Amino acid sequence: MYEQERIYTKKEIISLHKKMWNFIADNISIRRGVQELKKQFCERYGYDDILNNCFCCKWGAQVTGSCLGTNICPECPVIWGNEEELDNYFCEGAKEDGLYAEVLNASAEGDFRTAKRLAREIADLKAK
Repeated sequence: MYEQERIYTKKEIISLHKKMWNFIADNISIRRGVQELKKQFCERYGYDDILNNCFCCKWGAQVTGSCLGTNICPECPVIWGNEEELDNYFCEGAKEDGLYAEVLNASAEGDFRTAKRLAREIADLKAK
């Protein structure tokens, strides 16, 4: 039987974004990086319909009906701080210097103190 995809409110999306990134900050380690924790969070709590294991991407896809970054990124429900400079991929930044890219790099380099701090910053991004 076909199960209809769940529709989320913007408030739900922002709350789930915050919960996931706090979960990442609490659990990031040498054995578990950001990508694995995003996937683990979604699987553990039954969010199997989340594009890129990212609630912000899910929101953009839900609003636009697309799954292309160039279409969904302008609909991102949080403010990454570089929207004036970029048209899309705000989380990664122009030269992979966005917060998401930074937390991935810190985790990959084993700098978990920085990775935890950056994950909390992402959790606390202001809503649009």
